[in-house]
Amino acid sequence: MLFHWATIAMIPGMLALAGLLRERAPRTANLGAAVGMVGSASAVSLFMTDFYDLALARNLPADQAVAATAAASDLPGFVYGILLPAFLSHAGALILTVSLAATRVAPWWLPVLVTVGIAIPFLTAEQPPAAQSTGALCQLVAYGWAALRTLRTPLPARG
Repeated sequence: MLFHWATIAMIPGMLALAGLLRERAPRTANLGAAVGMVGSASAVSLFMTDFYDLALARNLPADQAVAATAAASDLPGFVYGILLPAFLSHAGALILTVSLAATRVAPWWLPVLVTVGIAIPFLTAEQPPAAQSTGALCQLVAYGWAALRTLRTPLPARG
């Protein structure tokens, strides 16, 4: 459930990152936000499938539950409509954080932490959850910095 809500939070997070970048690189900000928000929305639906997998595992014999999950994963709509587009959230985050660092709006370590945070779960897939969660901690630090920066950004005066 935590991953589901964290992924939902990435949608406004992409907008906030784009807002930090908009003044110096508006086209890149728009591209990163669009790619990231489409990916994050797809990732939200991807995490919802976990609940169906859990229900299958609890209510069917193991071989039937595994077969049903495999059949769903083999559907082209799942792979090309949900799974692959969900990875666009990573692409959007990288477009935005690398651009923020390149324009000196953000420190150099921001895209490094985001990249490491994205890579760790894939590199530690066979490790205990404590090792895998270090990727989320890297992203928490990076996006926490961005959240503080966004909250401290002065609003333009209205005339």
